[in-house]
Amino acid sequence: MSSKRPRRGIRSSEKSQKKTNHTKGEETFPCTVSINEIFNSEEIFRVIFDFSPVGIALVHTETQRFMKANRSFCAIVGYTEEELAAKTVADISHPDDWQHERSRVKPHLKGEQREYEIRKRFITKGGEIRHVQVSSNTMRAHGGALLAIGNVVDITDQIKTEKALRASEETYRNLFHNAQVGLFRTRISDGKVLESNEQLAIMFGYESREAFIAEYATFGNYVDPGTREKMVDELNTRGSVQNFEARFYRRDGSIFWISCSARIYRDQGWIEGVAEDITERKAAQEKLRESEEKYRTIFENAQDVFYETTLDGIILEISPSIEAFSRGQYTRAELLGKSLYEFYADPRERENLIAVLKERGAVTDFEISLRNKDGIVVPCSISSRLWQDSSGQLAIVIGSMRDISDRKRAEEALQNMQKLESLGVLAGGIAHDFNNLLGGIFGYIDMAFDESGENKVKTYLKKALGTIDRAKGLTQQLLTFAKGGVPVKKLQELTPFIQETAQFALSGSNCSCTFALAEDLWMCKFDRNQIGQVIDNILINAKQAMPEGGAIEVGMENVVLDNKWMVSLPAGPYVKISVKDRGAGMSPENLSKIFDPFYSTKPKGHGLGLTTCYSIIKRHGGYVDVESEPGEGSSFHIFLPASPDAIPEIPAKATAPHQGSGMVLVMDDEPVMRETIQSMLKMLGYSVVCTENGAETLNLLESDGAAMDITAMIFDLTIPGAGGGKDIIAGIRTTHRDIPVFVASGYADDPVMAAPEKYGFTASICKPFRKTQLAEMLRRYVKVRY
Repeated sequence: MSSKRPRRGIRSSEKSQKKTNHTKGEETFPCTVSINEIFNSEEIFRVIFDFSPVGIALVHTETQRFMKANRSFCAIVGYTEEELAAKTVADISHPDDWQHERSRVKPHLKGEQREYEIRKRFITKGGEIRHVQVSSNTMRAHGGALLAIGNVVDITDQIKTEKALRASEETYRNLFHNAQVGLFRTRISDGKVLESNEQLAIMFGYESREAFIAEYATFGNYVDPGTREKMVDELNTRGSVQNFEARFYRRDGSIFWISCSARIYRDQGWIEGVAEDITERKAAQEKLRESEEKYRTIFENAQDVFYETTLDGIILEISPSIEAFSRGQYTRAELLGKSLYEFYADPRERENLIAVLKERGAVTDFEISLRNKDGIVVPCSISSRLWQDSSGQLAIVIGSMRDISDRKRAEEALQNMQKLESLGVLAGGIAHDFNNLLGGIFGYIDMAFDESGENKVKTYLKKALGTIDRAKGLTQQLLTFAKGGVPVKKLQELTPFIQETAQFALSGSNCSCTFALAEDLWMCKFDRNQIGQVIDNILINAKQAMPEGGAIEVGMENVVLDNKWMVSLPAGPYVKISVKDRGAGMSPENLSKIFDPFYSTKPKGHGLGLTTCYSIIKRHGGYVDVESEPGEGSSFHIFLPASPDAIPEIPAKATAPHQGSGMVLVMDDEPVMRETIQSMLKMLGYSVVCTENGAETLNLLESDGAAMDITAMIFDLTIPGAGGGKDIIAGIRTTHRDIPVFVASGYADDPVMAAPEKYGFTASICKPFRKTQLAEMLRRYVKVRY
């Protein structure tokens, strides 16, 4: 561009130019030159070059020096046009780019390739790197020099944006493919999976997303039909779903649960969404639901009372069992909002419970007493714990209550039974000694009765024998209750025995007895002393229930029970003995306790009689049932196992009194018993030799046994500290196998007395006994010598 060339420009002189008006709308503007003149004007190109927003530079291709640069180019590189005149392209190019660029632009620099475009980096005057887009064209100047003119656009911000976009895309790609939830895109028209990440493929049981996309036809084939329809309806209606839970099928057909959030993009024709496998969560929720259901079932059906209270005792929740617990006096609804502490019978127990809870955070089996509306105190056992919320603050007290009334009664009964065991040891010794004394009295009066010829004396002696017989029964009653006892059962008739016992029990009272007895009553095996004790106690109880007197009904009948009728007894034949009074009757609460030891509603009652009855009947294999209502009297029903096929014994015809011969060995530690038995035996024709204990008996048999020619032996069952009959019988049987050996004892409840043959004895006889009983035993088992 030579400055000597005449410059052309735009002139506004009206004198030198013809004025032409152009109209555009209502506006007019002057045009002093033609278009061709403008394009042929050097001034216009200078203006364009200088003020172009695109950087323009003219470079000598051989030297690579800048020949000319516009303002935009100078702004890009930070150099002035004068500074650039001393620079080459290499001076402002990034070294890495320049080496690469030279090999690529070599044809261009030689003029072989006129046009050229490249992206590169310039280093500005300030050292900043700028990214540019260069479009270059070559041309020949005057003199043949090859020049390159280039348009340079600063694309630094564009490059940054592209990098950011690539980084964003890479991040998105990483997030998409590495997400721990399933990501998908499906076609709206048919549900075909267009895109998914690896996690979604794994959810559906595929090895890779490629296999999943290739094989997986449509979501509809893998979702529960009912769920699919609901999900599609919601997507169509709202355009999206949030945390939609649905059941899907894996590749192998197994079921799993997904929580899906998705949005429909109708313009693009697809649905995009997120899927999370919630199978484990659903299983945990199901377990939690089952656990809650179990807890709720226990809470609503348990006999114990479960509760939640505030720290001040206000009841927040309490189980329905409170109604039974309170004997129907409170309902769950009326207790909510009340303080549990209001019902404590003793304020000190409440204070102790609160103190222990605060100190330990929990209590177990803490015993308290609660008071009902009617004032009845219920002993309870409480277990509770302070419950903390998620922030660690104490929130509520949770616990349970149990009615321990039965346990308390059982503990009391156990204590009483332990006392009773001690009493039994004492009673056993007293009864044994008393029976021995009774034996002497009984025996001597019996013999006096036989020897007396005066009718009046015999009458008195007979009454004395009856009284002693009653004393014997009372002694046996004490032993039966204190020690228990195996009944000595014999097959016999009940009718005359029950009549005699009932009449004797009520003799001298203001109560009478009426009988309703079946004529064909079955035979039973029973212990006369023990069953007599039962009838006696029940009649005494009935008599006390009617202080003004009246009639007591006694009935007996045959019954056949099955398991449906009474589960407490085996099915079979029984004799039912019923005793009904017309007294005040009993309340349900008292009725449930009448067989408890030491329980009595009478001011002077000791609470042992009915307990003894229950024990005796149970040991006979029977059962005692009671019916009673206040104001209606009470009925006791006794069931004893019967023998329907047994035939009553025909009383034997009177025979001459038994007379024996031979020697009988008697062993007893009580002198009065030895003397009494010796006298009875001598009256029956026997000679007698007596010993005091087992050691003396064995010594006698070893030294003189062969010469004595013993016919029978009668041993006392137990001799404290010196060996009784049961201690020496085994040794006796080694040398005297065939001799009748009888056992006698005041302990009628001892197993040896019930089954003497099992222990080596021939038979047993209970003290005190009469001469006729002794004679009958000897008649049956001892051969008479002539």
